[in-house]
Amino acid sequence: MRNLEATLRALNEQTVPRSMYKIVIVEQDKMPYLKKDVAHLCDKYIADEYDLPFNRSRAVNRGVAEAKPKASDLVCVLDADLFVDPGWIERCVLTMNDDEVKPMQALLPFSSVLYLASGVSDDIVDAEIYPFGAEDLPTIRVGKSSVGGCMWVRSAVYSLIGGHDERFIGWGCEDQDFFIRISHAVSVYRLDEAMLHLYHPRFEEVSEEDQKAIDRNRRLYKRLYGEQKGIFNPFTTITHHA
Repeated sequence: MRNLEATLRALNEQTVPRSMYKIVIVEQDKMPYLKKDVAHLCDKYIADEYDLPFNRSRAVNRGVAEAKPKASDLVCVLDADLFVDPGWIERCVLTMNDDEVKPMQALLPFSSVLYLASGVSDDIVDAEIYPFGAEDLPTIRVGKSSVGGCMWVRSAVYSLIGGHDERFIGWGCEDQDFFIRISHAVSVYRLDEAMLHLYHPRFEEVSEEDQKAIDRNRRLYKRLYGEQKGIFNPFTTITHHA
């Protein structure tokens, strides 16, 4: 909850006018309970009452549909534990609209993800301020060339590929699949920046149900893309954009 609130406050305190963008939250649970705590920090709160195992793809698709974007509008899918700086939205929008004749269609706004250590993450959440020299902060690990967690894409492209594939249930492979289908449709660019991942405990033991979902997603991914890593490796089609 603290991470979600910190991320939402950061999104509300951007350098572009608040009227220029919408924040949509989708809470997916058997009995959603977050509305009273976060509804004032977003333009639209959606309680997706869902009695089946968590389906991130369904939640994202629901959020995009409820936002009702125009074809040329930009859609940003952002995980709730990624903390952004005040100029982040402006920077991403300017990058995607840099070429008025042929505007960018899809953007990964990072080249690495810094998984922050617990103490420094708590300090950032408490201060509600993006830290100076973020790339030098203590980390648990650094994720390089990931395609998950955040992507900007034109609404028309999101619709063209059918959004996220809801056959991927639980966690695992849904981001890779989404990226691959987008990269087959349009050129994807990547900003040479780091994103901050706020600390939260990781499950040391995966439940039997979750493991079955992970294995099922891997089988689906393999069925869709096989072993042709040279073609379907999601990192081969990225162009770095300064």
